[in-house]
Amino acid sequence: MAEPLCPAWLSFTLTNIFRRMAHNPARILSPFIRVGDTVLDIGSGPGYFTVPMARMVGDRGLVFAVDIQPKMLEKTRRRAERAGVAGRIRLVLATTKTLGLQIKADFALVFWMAHEVDDLERFFSVVEDVLTSSVFFAGGISSCASSGVGVRSCRDNDSG
Repeated sequence: MAEPLCPAWLSFTLTNIFRRMAHNPARILSPFIRVGDTVLDIGSGPGYFTVPMARMVGDRGLVFAVDIQPKMLEKTRRRAERAGVAGRIRLVLATTKTLGLQIKADFALVFWMAHEVDDLERFFSVVEDVLTSSVFFAGGISSCASSGVGVRSCRDNDSG
């Protein structure tokens, strides 16, 4: 993976009201996430999608927030605690070589982060390996449609 493009101190730009208008988590994710699911938010940053995903999976589900920046995971933890969904979220510190996951998931979100990955084909292959059905959503990148891996839903724009 390339170096993180958004340092934790700039994470407020990822969680503002204007982004909510453009990238409404419920509108984008509701077709994919069900109560009881185990889901991944890869490149979770400060938890913009993580917290809404935790609401969607309900008390019987789990969200794994995966990021390579410990400070971003700490921001996610604080947001989850404030929202009352921390018990549904597991924070996973990934490295540039591995996601650090030993689980199977029903869905994975890859949003606004794949551009930070050096080898997209390998990355999406790793993501696909942890999924039960190869269903994931990659948003905000133009190269996912041509990656050749099991992307069932891929948007080639930033509108979600």
